[in-house]
Amino acid sequence: MGQRTDISSIAFDIIYPIDDSQPYLERVSKSAVNWSYTNWKGMTFGILFGATLLTLMRSLPIWRLPRSGFLAALQGLIGGAPLGVCVNCATPIAQGLHRAGIRLETMLAVLTSSPTLNLIVITMMLSLFSWYFVIIKLGVTLFFIAVLIPAIVWLWSKYSSADISQLTVPEIKNPLSHSNDGVSDGWISSIKTSVVEMLENLFFLLKITLPLMLLAGFLGAMLIETISLDTMANLSSGLSSYFLIALLGVFLPVPMAFDVVFTSALISIGLPPGLAMTLFFSLSIFSIFPALVIGRDISWKLSSIMASAVVIVAILSGLLTEHVHGQIVEIEQQQIDEALQELGTDAREAKELNNSQPESPPIFQHAIVEKVRTAKTLCGNTFATEGECLSNLLRNKAFGSVDSGLCSAVGFAIEESDPTFADLCNQILESKEASKLAIRTVDISQCNGYECRMTYLNATSYIDGAVSRCDSIVPEARVPLCRKLVLFNRIMQNRTDIPCSDDLLPGEMAFCQSQVKARDATDQLDLETCIALTDPEASYGCYSTVLAIKISDSRGQFFCTGLHNRNYTKICEDLLKERQAISRMEIGECKKLESSRVQSCQLDIIQLLVQSSGEEALATLSLPEPSFDEEAHITSFSLPETVRYELLQVFDNVSISTHPATLRSPPTNKFELQPGDEIGITHAWSVNATDFNDPFNYGKGISAGDINNDGYPDVIVAFERGVYVYANLGTGKFALSSTLVPAIDFNTFVAALVDFNNDGFLDIFLSAYGGKQFFYISDAGDFTRQPPVAVPTSTSTLTMAAGFADLDQDADLDIVLGKWAYGLERRFQTHNANNEVWLNESGIFKQLPLFDPDPPGPTLSILLSDLNEDSVIDIVTGNDRQTPDIFHFSQGPLEYLPPSPGTIPETSLNTMSYDSADFNNDLKLDLFSSDMTFSQPGRDNYCDAIPEGKGKGRCLQLVETGREVGDYNIKWCNTKPKAERIECLAATILAIAIRENNANLCDKIPQGFIAKRQYCTNVTGDIPPDEDIDLKKYPAQRATNKYLMAQGAKFIDVSENAGIARSNWSWNSKALDIDNDRFQDILVGTGFGFGSSGEADLLVNLEVFPNVVFHNMQGLKFVRAEGDFGLDDYINTSAYALTDFDLDGDMDILEYGQLVGIRLYENRVNRNNSVTFLFDDQRGNRFCIGCKITIESESGEQIREIKASGGYLSFDEPIAQFGLGGDMEITGVKVQWSTGEVTKLDRKLNANRRYLISRH
Repeated sequence: MGQRTDISSIAFDIIYPIDDSQPYLERVSKSAVNWSYTNWKGMTFGILFGATLLTLMRSLPIWRLPRSGFLAALQGLIGGAPLGVCVNCATPIAQGLHRAGIRLETMLAVLTSSPTLNLIVITMMLSLFSWYFVIIKLGVTLFFIAVLIPAIVWLWSKYSSADISQLTVPEIKNPLSHSNDGVSDGWISSIKTSVVEMLENLFFLLKITLPLMLLAGFLGAMLIETISLDTMANLSSGLSSYFLIALLGVFLPVPMAFDVVFTSALISIGLPPGLAMTLFFSLSIFSIFPALVIGRDISWKLSSIMASAVVIVAILSGLLTEHVHGQIVEIEQQQIDEALQELGTDAREAKELNNSQPESPPIFQHAIVEKVRTAKTLCGNTFATEGECLSNLLRNKAFGSVDSGLCSAVGFAIEESDPTFADLCNQILESKEASKLAIRTVDISQCNGYECRMTYLNATSYIDGAVSRCDSIVPEARVPLCRKLVLFNRIMQNRTDIPCSDDLLPGEMAFCQSQVKARDATDQLDLETCIALTDPEASYGCYSTVLAIKISDSRGQFFCTGLHNRNYTKICEDLLKERQAISRMEIGECKKLESSRVQSCQLDIIQLLVQSSGEEALATLSLPEPSFDEEAHITSFSLPETVRYELLQVFDNVSISTHPATLRSPPTNKFELQPGDEIGITHAWSVNATDFNDPFNYGKGISAGDINNDGYPDVIVAFERGVYVYANLGTGKFALSSTLVPAIDFNTFVAALVDFNNDGFLDIFLSAYGGKQFFYISDAGDFTRQPPVAVPTSTSTLTMAAGFADLDQDADLDIVLGKWAYGLERRFQTHNANNEVWLNESGIFKQLPLFDPDPPGPTLSILLSDLNEDSVIDIVTGNDRQTPDIFHFSQGPLEYLPPSPGTIPETSLNTMSYDSADFNNDLKLDLFSSDMTFSQPGRDNYCDAIPEGKGKGRCLQLVETGREVGDYNIKWCNTKPKAERIECLAATILAIAIRENNANLCDKIPQGFIAKRQYCTNVTGDIPPDEDIDLKKYPAQRATNKYLMAQGAKFIDVSENAGIARSNWSWNSKALDIDNDRFQDILVGTGFGFGSSGEADLLVNLEVFPNVVFHNMQGLKFVRAEGDFGLDDYINTSAYALTDFDLDGDMDILEYGQLVGIRLYENRVNRNNSVTFLFDDQRGNRFCIGCKITIESESGEQIREIKASGGYLSFDEPIAQFGLGGDMEITGVKVQWSTGEVTKLDRKLNANRRYLISRH
């Protein structure tokens, strides 16, 4: 509550926002206006109620006044508490009572009990403050009202000339006379007289109250704007501080419940409990407004005595609270120390027990028993309800995954003392298994309980009508909460605004729309958008989440300065203190937080302590080095006869030669799958247990191209230590020609075939984790004769994307490097991820500082393409997460400007891949980018998609290992065979090091996994927080695929209308004409992880989805067609290469599948005609990277651009392939060379041939 309520100085409601940069008088004036607006409803009620009471009391026979002052005070307490208005609003009511002749004790008791003892305030107190804090506050308040108020009135009357029992009530103009003769003037006359009396009393109260109310508000605003929250929070616990705080509290005229929220906020930023109680007591029970009214209408002496009594009692209550708090903290710290000592003793006993028995699965019970007993001790000493704490730990997997073994061990640990905990474990297990079955079968009838049903509903929230299903599935009382939770899950899973389109009530629609905006702002870490949200709940949640992320990213070193106002500073400082307490595992520090966050903080620390129990063996653990698979064996093979091209014609300095396309296999309307081991590609990336973290689970690179210039495209395949080079034998088979391992610590990502030295032979570019990147320079197709050449870089993380083109048009390829620094473990921070441009100056690298002013990565795709049609390459940087995509449009060679506003309407948010292609054949290059967008249910088990004998066993093994590594189960690792045990232990050490932010554990990771050791050091180290990005400078972002159609000098967003906005967890996405119908289609590689396996806590985006084909329908729209073309397998495919491997004129696909290696999809869709162009440009870069080729046939024109960029970790064969449909020839060709010149070839060329165009 405290953090969710917007507080501006002494007001809740904000008419005029207040910022510390504003002048003092402006802040005071705005604060006074805000205060008046906050109080106007309550004051209106108070004045109306006061006038009503005054009228009734004067019109009716006066009620019997109690003779005792104590009884009078008790009467006022009973009558005032239910009023539930602030002390300022109660003042007119008390004034009306006094004018009506009610005793002063009763009047003062009503005044003070209304703001302090009403049900709303007490409920808030119980939820926000510690139990002892509430007890002291209520006890002192009752004492003050019931005992001290009669004493104060007695003291005042004793030393005053007036007698309390004979106080003269001031005359009111035209009072009603009371008679006892029983004669009535009639209803009309009585009503008329009463209304007149009421209006006169109302006017009277307004006249004497309103000026004082405005004065009190202005004086209070002056005071609160003079004293900052930081000053108050930093006060020491001396008597002078108590006195100042008490004076401040008794002076400020605060609104209802402000004392609760304001005190809670100050406690959260460090105000000591004693001072907090002093402020808490004095803040609401009295203020300058009632003091002014009492002083003027009754006695300034009485007003002074009342204020002094509040100050004295406030100080005494603060001193009492400080003493009690100190005693409680001391007892808690003693209990925690005892618990930690017991933890160490249990760990030693368990270690001795484990060493005395053979290693076998039952031994895990001892580790679980140790954790459970540790948890019981910590929970019992920290939480009032031990069972609730243990239940939370169980559900959060503090003891490991909930299974039968865990529940058995829990029962053993708890023994007979608390069988309900073991029963709870079994209930959770039963619900978990039922929910897995329900999710797998999409059948909620498998669930018997509420928890299972909610798990199912949340996991399937993407299904149409999911929210409405709550109405019939859960109990009626829980339907609103169910609908809200399912809707929220749908919002978070879909990552689009589609969740707000159906089955929602009007209020839910508004909630959904605001939460979508909050989600998008959170994804971009955009505080400005969070503040601008009109829904207060969404705005608060958005702002708090972004602050929490920034604080987490900084590892507690974040500075809560320069935020938008003091309210946000308060939120920030509370989150920062919580983060610091958790990171230091100082459970006692949690008590200093706002009370609503204390238990969550304590629970987080207890979970860390429980999870770390039993891991002392890591300190002395020494792992042997892993033994990797033997190097791939190279067998002898014969290359095919070189393809010979027949010269057709010479045009000035350009010649064109031709070779017929190979006769195609009989069409089947589909692609034909050929596993790698059947075509000779037998070696690839071997996934192991240390590859579970970003970026190692992102996949490896692949590239196609003719390495030895025999006319057949070859392929290179990245693996964990280098690259495999496979030669095309021209028979539908490949053979391993070399294995390149640049360095012992190499872990490859990018693998690209490009001609760096422009000698007409493709070289190999490789990048690896840790900032390492090399070129292997080809010696006529042989890469083993020369050592690799290091490519410079100014960062030490990872080049995740690379693009090659002739940026300066000097006839060689330059390099653009896209950098990536940190993944999920550090929330994708971008420190040390600045992208780079390296110019190729005759083999010498020269850096171009193009990206210096741009925000850094994480960059997953670099596209180099001439988008603005000026014959010079433009640069597009596709960034994941909150960093916007960056566009550099050329104004000439090496001259770049951002596109003018509106040129790019919107981009993807989590951009995975970019490509440019002409999708509607208007001879303009359009843009397509892929994102993570989900539109349909997937499968829950990745291993089911892998055939037996093709990696399925290894998949199942890794799924099991991943589960145990996620539970930090060292003992389970020790039961595995040696090789598997080493990688399991290395992965577990890495996971524990990240969890505990312990860089010392990184040295325990074997040298054989040196890239993972370096990764461990990076993610556990201190990283400066990312700088805020001015998102207004860049195109807007949305979490969908984007099809930006070129239209004039701008692009328009037609993603939704074209039907290609969603393709699940997407990676490499490229354009190709699958069926040679003249229109380019899109293939999206998808997949991540091993699926949810029906696990309740894994969302739909971890399910397994097929690759996606968007089939182009004549340039008008796209339709999903992966099933039609036989490309709908469920293998994770982050990278693939497009190539015509058999030279038959259609594009084949070499997919790099996780765990299954390389697979060839041979295109056997149809026999539509096609034509293919290759280039040898001896005046520019030899393979014509950056060239645009336009052809004309009977059915129209088409354009292609040859690129060595775009996509994700994927490089296609550098050719231009055109589908012609039924056209038998082309009537003309135009080549726009990479250096800017244009050549037109006006002659007919037959279809179904390959053409080599050479420039001399």
